[in-house]
Amino acid sequence: MKSVLSLLTVIFLCSSASAQLNVTALERAMANPDRPAADKERDASRQAPAVLDFLGLEEGMTILDISAAAGWYTEVLSYAAGSSGKVYMQNNPGGRSEEAAAARAARFANVEQLSAISDLPANSVDFAMTALNFHDWHN
Repeated sequence: MKSVLSLLTVIFLCSSASAQLNVTALERAMANPDRPAADKERDASRQAPAVLDFLGLEEGMTILDISAAAGWYTEVLSYAAGSSGKVYMQNNPGGRSEEAAAARAARFANVEQLSAISDLPANSVDFAMTALNFHDWHN
């Protein structure tokens, strides 16, 4: 029994260690001098590294940013996903942020714009989120 508990503890610790977001690397990426000043001003109140770590985001995941607008979170998710991950930046066509979204998506090799979530194949996304959007959704 003791050896089974020891084995389970080792398995848990190993799986937990590999499933963590590198918060320090994400914070460094967000300090990128090329990021717009207006975006950096939002960083402290949004606490994205802590939020994404808490939600279990991992480097290399395929991520869906629902109703991304101009893409503040899309950019952060791009840094977090890393070069081995992918971010789908979803916005409805003709939205107010269409030009800003296109400009932001063009800056990142791992970001692809998407109009309809239904265009994604089943089970193709590891992580999906929407941020600060529920005020815009209507029944």
